[in-house]
Amino acid sequence: MGTPMYLKSILLVFIWSILVLSSVQAQVGQVLWEDNFDTFDESLWTPDIGDGCAQGICGWGNQELQSYESDNVYIEDVPGEPGNKALVIEAKRENSGSKSFTSGKVTTNKKVAIHYGLIEVRVRVPDLQTGLWPAVWLLGTSNLVWPAKGEIDMMEMGFNQEERTRQLEPNSTVNTYTGANAFFPIPDNGGVGNIAYDVDYNTPYVADRPLNDRFVTYKLYWEPTSLRFVVEDDGTEYDLYAGPLPLDPEGDTAAFTRPFYMLLNLAVGGSLTGVLDPNGINAPLPGKMMVDYVRVSEYNGHGSVEFGDGSDDLVAESGNFGVFTENTPVANGLNFGSDADIFVFSDTFAEGSEAPYEGEEVISWETSSSNTWFGAGITSLFGKNMSNYVEEGTMKFKIKIPADVSFRIGITDNFTNEKYITFPADETKYGLVRNGEWGQVEIPLSDFEGLLAFQNLSYLFIFSSDPENLPSSPFAVAIDDIVWEDGSGLIGCQPSDIIASADVNGDATSQTNLTVGRGDSVSLNPGPAEGTWSWSGPNNFSSNQRQVDFLVIGEGDGGSYTGTYTNGCGAETTITYRITIDSVTLPEPPVGVIKSWTSVSKAGNVIRHLDGRVGIASDVVPVEAGQWNMVAGLAGSGVSFQSVDFPNKYLRHRGGEVWLDDVEDSALYREDATFFEREGLADASATSFESFNYPGYYLQHRNSLLYIDTVDTDSARNDATFTENDQEQDNDDNGSCSQLAANNDYTVEITENEEGSFLTFVPENPGIGNGVTILYYGTVENGIFPGYSVTPNEPKAINAELGQTVYFFYTYNVPEGGERNTSANRHSFEVGSCATAGAMQLKASVIGSEAPDFFVYPNPVQDRLQVNIDRTTDYHTAILVNGLGQELDRKDIKKGESPVFEMASLPRGVYFIRMIAADRTETAKVIK
Repeated sequence: MGTPMYLKSILLVFIWSILVLSSVQAQVGQVLWEDNFDTFDESLWTPDIGDGCAQGICGWGNQELQSYESDNVYIEDVPGEPGNKALVIEAKRENSGSKSFTSGKVTTNKKVAIHYGLIEVRVRVPDLQTGLWPAVWLLGTSNLVWPAKGEIDMMEMGFNQEERTRQLEPNSTVNTYTGANAFFPIPDNGGVGNIAYDVDYNTPYVADRPLNDRFVTYKLYWEPTSLRFVVEDDGTEYDLYAGPLPLDPEGDTAAFTRPFYMLLNLAVGGSLTGVLDPNGINAPLPGKMMVDYVRVSEYNGHGSVEFGDGSDDLVAESGNFGVFTENTPVANGLNFGSDADIFVFSDTFAEGSEAPYEGEEVISWETSSSNTWFGAGITSLFGKNMSNYVEEGTMKFKIKIPADVSFRIGITDNFTNEKYITFPADETKYGLVRNGEWGQVEIPLSDFEGLLAFQNLSYLFIFSSDPENLPSSPFAVAIDDIVWEDGSGLIGCQPSDIIASADVNGDATSQTNLTVGRGDSVSLNPGPAEGTWSWSGPNNFSSNQRQVDFLVIGEGDGGSYTGTYTNGCGAETTITYRITIDSVTLPEPPVGVIKSWTSVSKAGNVIRHLDGRVGIASDVVPVEAGQWNMVAGLAGSGVSFQSVDFPNKYLRHRGGEVWLDDVEDSALYREDATFFEREGLADASATSFESFNYPGYYLQHRNSLLYIDTVDTDSARNDATFTENDQEQDNDDNGSCSQLAANNDYTVEITENEEGSFLTFVPENPGIGNGVTILYYGTVENGIFPGYSVTPNEPKAINAELGQTVYFFYTYNVPEGGERNTSANRHSFEVGSCATAGAMQLKASVIGSEAPDFFVYPNPVQDRLQVNIDRTTDYHTAILVNGLGQELDRKDIKKGESPVFEMASLPRGVYFIRMIAADRTETAKVIK
């Protein structure tokens, strides 16, 4: 609710460029903060009290006629919406001090700060007639004065007829017209940017029916590149401007790239309404503005909300503090572009051309006229607590300035106090020698005498004119290496604290000892984010990213990972995470005697059972437990038998394992699908092996015939024989598993076998990669990858799941010196595509159905597992079983229902959901 531009002495004609709409559809993400006003939460909102005079802006800067009181803000039931409550801001005709009206205003200042996102506010305004002015708006959280801090008006109503006519809506009424606005500084001419002033750009909403006494939702789509103002009425969105407001972090709209707090109020009278006399107010009073909710969500991946306790307390700085320096060791300092800025007052300086004293940056200014005042300074946008510097601290800086120029150095706090020290012309003071070169100045901070709140400073350095002695001619000045020392002797760099943080399967934790399951996702993401990080860990693991991600953690990823954080001044701090892999242990199969059967389809092949395992051998000679001879003469290591009676079922052997599959030419290794012998069958000639991993599937042998069944039965199935398939499919030879780098420096060989996937860096020229070769890989195409030290010509195992696409590149040294990397031309391959026949592991989710009518999620699961039935089916029962086939829970399914199983109390392991219909049973595998 800043002062409208048309009441300012400086008018601005603003040329707008409309943003080109992105082809990517905008996305609204998770809710970051929401207040539904079931109660008035004082930890979020503070009533603003008074008429503004205490803040030095009587009438709140807009000649308003009310005094804001806390009694005018309360919670009340929403008429016509049973069970729903809202915040009420009530305007009354009653005296308070010198004002004839009272009303309400609340703010989240110092309690809730919003930075980007979708902001939604559902509002109902009263009959405004002449004189009421409701608003939903935001102000920047920085300690800059208005308009430098920025103002965003999401909604304003109550515009007078003159302004509505100027906005080309003369037939609108005060109750049908609503608009939005944004205010920001124009440093070039000292003016104020006001986007509503441009009637060609402004498109206020004029409703077909009055907006009062009914709810309307106002929205702000806010991201780093733009602001978009919207009103949603009866489910339809209407833009309040011809296009989004473009934002430039280096330009006039930089204020809108920083956090803001929210304000809600109902003013009486004032400049926007055109009523400055209490007798001119004719709106029905009391009048109630109701706010149903305030909601902030992520938008296009942007958005954050920070919460405070409402105090002005700041953490006290200590040690060397850099105000403007690059090479001087400091413990902390201002960060320009995020929490600090340099301001020239009223355009009194132009940019100069002096070279830096140190580093690459310098403050260099020139004046253009004589006998005029000048000023500029460096401010902390959100305040700094420099109380540790008062007694023995010193401000040090370098300056190059003509001897005949008198100037002042100042400091200001966030409570309107300011102090200056004068440097008269042609005098040596605080060590400054004026000889045309860089001079050193050292000012004891105790010399800034008088009232000055060092616990919350705004400007830590001001350079301004001496009002008693203005410069007689234009001059140039350069300033560099501004540092505050606290006098404690800690002038060097101090280590920073590390904040421990990690995510396991999406759940945040501050623990550094992590016990996780094989297949879990783990992210190590300690803070702070500023500065640099380096990591070391098992198997030559290394990374220079702050966040380390393990998308699917494996046995080889266990161990200690140490992160070293280096702060801005070079001090190091370390943190160590210890990852323990809690492997899922399946029950051991019972130990039996050696048995073997000759395949009815291939007399030379023998199905053999030894110590609870089933395998294939080429003869009947006993072999050692767990080892099996391959059948001679078959391509690859795979052997497959197809069921005569079940055409889509195949018995496969690969790598010493037997498993069930439903794909004829699968080259995938299913080492987990072992079978163990069942006991107690009535038929002495029958032997049965139940699937270890797929309860309900049995490998049966009777009368020299081998078959697969879903029923553990004694009845013979003499017709269920198996016939051998043709040889298994091997990987092709089209070069997809050998890739030459785009710069021809190396070839990467991709090999896959029963032990996993491997990448081998093969230099194409001598000396490539000698000393330094680092592999970076991940499964997100444009992601940030951890790095692993590798040795040329030696395979490096990678951790990824079958079917995932792996993206990778290398950094390596070259004989002529220096390093190269191929991050601009990354390699990629799909896990399993380079496997020899039967080499890779497949984790199937649904067994026994080519097109299941259900799916389970989430999988892996932690607490609750839901079974979603895709379409009308005849499932009547859902059963949860463990890896031993024991029933744990059973749900009767009614048509249209989605069964839910509680699994929070179950241990980690493999589980199964059996979906039973009249004519079939389908099974899904679940990982806990």
